[in-house]
Amino acid sequence: MLQHGFEALSLCHRDAYLSFPVTSPNSKFSFAQGFMWQEQYGTEICLRDNYLLFRARPDGSPCFVSPILRSDADIVPAMEEMLALCPDFCMRYVCPEIKVAIEKYFPGRFLFIPDRDNSEYVYSTQSLITLAGKKLHQKRNHINAFERQHEYSFVPYEPRYFRQCMLLQQKWLDGSPSGDAAESAAIEKALLNYDALQLRAGVILQSGEVTAFSIGEKTGSNCAVILIEKALPEYNGLFQVINRDTVRNLFADTEYINRCEDMGIEGMRKAKLSYQPCLMVDKYTCVPAKQR
Repeated sequence: MLQHGFEALSLCHRDAYLSFPVTSPNSKFSFAQGFMWQEQYGTEICLRDNYLLFRARPDGSPCFVSPILRSDADIVPAMEEMLALCPDFCMRYVCPEIKVAIEKYFPGRFLFIPDRDNSEYVYSTQSLITLAGKKLHQKRNHINAFERQHEYSFVPYEPRYFRQCMLLQQKWLDGSPSGDAAESAAIEKALLNYDALQLRAGVILQSGEVTAFSIGEKTGSNCAVILIEKALPEYNGLFQVINRDTVRNLFADTEYINRCEDMGIEGMRKAKLSYQPCLMVDKYTCVPAKQR
């Protein structure tokens, strides 16, 4: 067993993290996501031979985060270690596979509270590329309108676009009532470690100016997670263009695209549902039954 305690999640953990097999399109398998938000959530990792444990402070209070298991491991050792470490046990962002495993080995001992705001939206890659069908015709209409009115190019991200991407993020932040300055720090961290994280990103250029950008990571052989997507809101159809072109140009080698959660933001939920997800990765908060 690897006798490591909890440590702040950093790039030195990437190889060990990625040695665990991807078993679902859950964004939990994105190392980059955990790394870029590490300071915001205070994420810590504990490495074991058959599982990874995580602690964080998503709402200011410490809690565990859903662990990652090897394909042949059961949940018991991980749960026993977490329970021994924390008498006031609470686990956030529990995915369906971990919920099933806990209920199997610890029947009746825990309650699972649905966390709809953090459930994740998964789409067919081909659906996002083609936007085929009646339910997505408005997306095609927005793209067609944008392409009639504007000349643009989609190009892979390069470090020379860093400053423009951060300026775009600041413009978006200034005009968004739900904006969070911590997101700017997360984007900066991702882009400054772009090569080390092996990210895939692209920008929309209009007259040499970055008007939209997207950052993603391929997880496993058939899935990708879109970590960040930004576009200037004054251009009708630009969000639909960056969405489609990112998948078409950077992630056509996948089967599924995880576009993460909506955080309970009404407009974001409406937008994500409008793209017709083929799967929702439900999330739960796990607490001992005696607490309720």
